[in-house]
Amino acid sequence: MGDPILSQDEINALMRASSNLSLNEQLLAILSPTAENVVHKIRVLIPYAVEMEGPYVETLLRPLDTVFGEEVYIVPADVGSSELFWMVSARDAAVLASSMASNISWALQTIFEPWMADLADAISDRVGRYIKYVLYTPKPVKPEVLRTLPIEENTLLARHVLHWADEGIEIAFLVQGSQVPELMEQRDPSRKSKTEPQSTNKQGPDSGRRFLKGQKSPVTKAVFESLDVKQHQEEHLPLALVEDVDLQVTVELGRTIMTLEELMTLKPKTTIPLQRLAGDPVDVYINGNPIAKAEVVVLDENFGIRILEIVPSSERIRND
Repeated sequence: MGDPILSQDEINALMRASSNLSLNEQLLAILSPTAENVVHKIRVLIPYAVEMEGPYVETLLRPLDTVFGEEVYIVPADVGSSELFWMVSARDAAVLASSMASNISWALQTIFEPWMADLADAISDRVGRYIKYVLYTPKPVKPEVLRTLPIEENTLLARHVLHWADEGIEIAFLVQGSQVPELMEQRDPSRKSKTEPQSTNKQGPDSGRRFLKGQKSPVTKAVFESLDVKQHQEEHLPLALVEDVDLQVTVELGRTIMTLEELMTLKPKTTIPLQRLAGDPVDVYINGNPIAKAEVVVLDENFGIRILEIVPSSERIRND
């Protein structure tokens, strides 16, 4: 038998490349449904029809200051034995805070806490054991400092685009190259080799990570009082944080379908029949989601409604 076409080193290189690709695909498979879950929660906080595009995963090949071009807010997080960073430009963070009628720090922590909870749940299900997360407080970082933060080879950047009304923001999720397999596999820290070398270079990646991590988010502390994987759900969030958020309430009397020709012939005193019988209850929507059935009443000189029934929670998310 002749010599093999590929050397052992070339075979090993191909195996490593295949493994990296597989991990990237697995990461995307976890991020996508997690993002979809978060959109439903954000719609409760922002009184508009919020939509999300992404995640779009790419390998980071340039310094972070050239990616954002301005000051950013970085929200570090630990997920089990790995770490990652959420990034939002200062301009987008201000837009988000304004839409939520809050300050930037509160808005970012309120968005990322349930996002991290869902991500930790997904990874816990994947590895078959409870994975704890820790969310740190947002930290503003200027471009000149952003330029000095070390970026490892094969670092991944996942972009999510949120848009509502006339606004649009981008949220980035960064995982350093060495942390991608760590995030997906979640090695047991007690099983790590005691002979692994520890970095003593104060200017290396660890230095940048320590610089970014400030205090732990108070929201995260309130969540992790139990080690049960399914305990950190929405019902554990302090509702007082969102009690003053404005929500858009819409009462729909009825609907109909018209042709363009019929629409163009409309004039004063034209009568349009609706697809609802007289006396039928009207629909009540919160941020575009059906929430109740009601009847129309008159309060002094204004119209009002009297709630007749509450729509079951399983039917409150509209799919149209």
